[in-house]
Amino acid sequence: MSLGFPAFSVRRVALSVKGLELYAASESILSELKWIVTEKNKQFIIAKVPPSFVSPLGEIITIRFVSGKELEIKSRCVFAQFLDWGKNEQNIDAYLKKLYEMYL
Repeated sequence: MSLGFPAFSVRRVALSVKGLELYAASESILSELKWIVTEKNKQFIIAKVPPSFVSPLGEIITIRFVSGKELEIKSRCVFAQFLDWGKNEQNIDAYLKKLYEMYL
């Protein structure tokens, strides 16, 4: 459970997958999760997670390609929500689960 204003969670992971392949995999995963890509370039992808009971306005996911094989995933509430009830961590876990399924 994250606290903040707005509440957010961040995780950094290193993988043995190269940058372009990681970027393509990320786009595929976001589509599969039905998260809507709102902005992207070579350094990051930003997507909107649909609203839920816990987070009525949804969350924003930012996947930043830090280096050739390193990612930073950030999930934050759209609204100035003080407590996220674990939803931001769940978003990061859902993304990473799909990524690991592709490459493990």
